[in-house]
Amino acid sequence: MSSIQNSSTTHADGYRLMPCRTGFENTIAQRSGDMFSATASGDGVVEYLSKKTIRISYKDGSKQAYRIGRRYGNWSGKVIPHNLVTDLKVGDSVKENDILFYNTLFFTKDPWGDQTALKFAALGRVAFSENRTTLEDGSAITAEFAKQLGTTDCKTKYVTVEFQDDIKDLLPVGSEVDDDSILCTLLPPTSQSLSLYAEEAASVLKRVSSQSPRAHFNGVIEQYRVYYCGEIEEMSPSLALLTEKSDDELLAEAKQMGEPPVNAQMKVGQRINGKPIAPGTAVLETRLVGHLQMKAGDKLSVGAQMKSVVGEVYDVAPITEDGRPIDVNFSQAGVFNRMVQSCLLMGAINTGMLAAEQEFLRILDGVA
Repeated sequence: MSSIQNSSTTHADGYRLMPCRTGFENTIAQRSGDMFSATASGDGVVEYLSKKTIRISYKDGSKQAYRIGRRYGNWSGKVIPHNLVTDLKVGDSVKENDILFYNTLFFTKDPWGDQTALKFAALGRVAFSENRTTLEDGSAITAEFAKQLGTTDCKTKYVTVEFQDDIKDLLPVGSEVDDDSILCTLLPPTSQSLSLYAEEAASVLKRVSSQSPRAHFNGVIEQYRVYYCGEIEEMSPSLALLTEKSDDELLAEAKQMGEPPVNAQMKVGQRINGKPIAPGTAVLETRLVGHLQMKAGDKLSVGAQMKSVVGEVYDVAPITEDGRPIDVNFSQAGVFNRMVQSCLLMGAINTGMLAAEQEFLRILDGVA
């Protein structure tokens, strides 16, 4: 059941290490694939390090390179932009099973040691009560707590470009876009030949959706990639320039990884986004990254297993009798009906540990 539930979960902005832990969190990084973390296969040294690659040279003479930095993975039909970081530097020594890098969306450094631990939950104060928002395993959260449950959103947009078409006014990487933002304008050869009317033609074409693809997304342009079927020499100058830049990035990454040279040239019949690419055409892939806020209708889990649908988001947080804000309202009956009461134990331990933390700080400050 846990594996089924976790296959439908993703990262959130407010995920952190919990005060109540089992210790198993510190073992996940050693058991994950290289989209999340990697461990050294033996004793060695960091031979090469860049924003996108880390390469380890082992004592037995072997070498192993890994991709780090921004990587894109697929999850439940969506693209998730991952961020892999390392604390190592060139020349640092590593021992067998040392963590080489980790995914900051899911892992963090354990403050009580040098281990890398899984972060999988946001910490909030839960009130158990029966009301209209907690019927049928419903729940209510505050707007402030909803910010902790926001997550990264990513859209990949594909635009087919004929080799002879000119790409005009392409938005640069890093540009902020919204639903109506025009990514670029495609000018056919007839428009290019009429140089006197080129600007007027471009203005007209911008109003035609098929010639001026829009973002239909709120976020930032993070990457362009060009896949093509044919030769670069056959392309218009603007498309050729963009394609060469895209290929240069792929070649540089392959070189850093110690892999054979590669580009984005495709064979006739190969598919991009499920559609075959035709000769004399290119497909412009655009990665757009934004933020998705938690809202009513979304799902969450209270504790580690109490799945719930958010029915309401409070603008003003309810408070306890002693003045502490309540982050989540959930059904007490829902806990007992499932016969899983570990969330009550987790809540008690987390509350006690937070109180102990504050008391320890008071002692250190000489207040207590």
